[in-house]
Amino acid sequence: MDTETAQPKNTGPMAKTIGYCVAFVALGLVMASLGPTLTGLAEHTRTHLSEISVLFTARALGYLIGSFQGGRLYDRVPGHPVMAAGLLVMAATMALVPAISWLWLLAAVLLVLGAAEGTVDVGGNTLLVWVHGHQVGPFMNGLHFFFGLGAFLAPIIVAQAVLVSGDIAWAYWALALLVLPVTAWLLRLPSPAGQVNRPSTEITAQPALPLERLPSGNSRQIGRTARGRPLAALIVSFFFLYAGAEASFGGWIFSYAVAMDLSSEAAAATRNMKGSPSTGVSCGHCRPTQIRSPKRMNGSSTLNQLMCSGGRGSSASARSRSVCVPFHPSRKMVRRAATTQGISSGRKKPT
Repeated sequence: MDTETAQPKNTGPMAKTIGYCVAFVALGLVMASLGPTLTGLAEHTRTHLSEISVLFTARALGYLIGSFQGGRLYDRVPGHPVMAAGLLVMAATMALVPAISWLWLLAAVLLVLGAAEGTVDVGGNTLLVWVHGHQVGPFMNGLHFFFGLGAFLAPIIVAQAVLVSGDIAWAYWALALLVLPVTAWLLRLPSPAGQVNRPSTEITAQPALPLERLPSGNSRQIGRTARGRPLAALIVSFFFLYAGAEASFGGWIFSYAVAMDLSSEAAAATRNMKGSPSTGVSCGHCRPTQIRSPKRMNGSSTLNQLMCSGGRGSSASARSRSVCVPFHPSRKMVRRAATTQGISSGRKKPT
């Protein structure tokens, strides 16, 4: 009797939610590792930072593919095995990264890593909604809070591994090992019921009525839907541009701080120059309803983009000094701008 009553507690909604949150910690660890290790990867592949920036493009392309194909998989097969497979691919590719000395092969591995990241990201959000339904709001905020926590810890782990071993290899291997436990946790849990388990009889095609025969309330609803499409397109365009700027800012801020002589590589990672945006993301997800005005949200992100826009997409070379901000930024200024970037990002995602 005790075993029967304990079983639902071990496999219930909260157990699944914990698994998704830990998976997003792992996702944050992996996604935030590229920036602090970029100079080390350039040394491994004997390339310049301006050339190795193709890794960002490869991973982003893989992320796009994984998000698209992952969504189709979650609709057709149980979600937990798909999410666990994505985590395993993440661990395997992270273990391979420091052993590759060819840039083109490293870009191919990053492409696969990005696809796995996109699959895990889509899975965590989708499965969480299937578990909690209309009450998913606070759980969704918590999910992305744990992503920020993982991204915050990644540069600290990288710095300690580099200080101990003198190379980035152990940093990648340590992060790969940290991804594995959540895989076993998800595989022992039953997948939430989504479209894959929905009877086909529940989805019935209703004959469409001519617009003039619809009740007036339905006509107004159709009008609102038509008017909402341009707004939806505008929101999609905004997030398309903002996500690109955010990813570029977060990926290059570490190299920017080193190139501007604000800190050494090990010290920059130890002081968590890269983790500052992640700290802001975590704080932004704690109380996302405090900032309700879009003007205030957009204003905060615009301000920090202007303060550190020179670090985005630069090659982190001496040439970047002349195209950065017109004043020499201090370490404290860069940290504040990075944290503001994270807070503005954390405010947008739950809304």
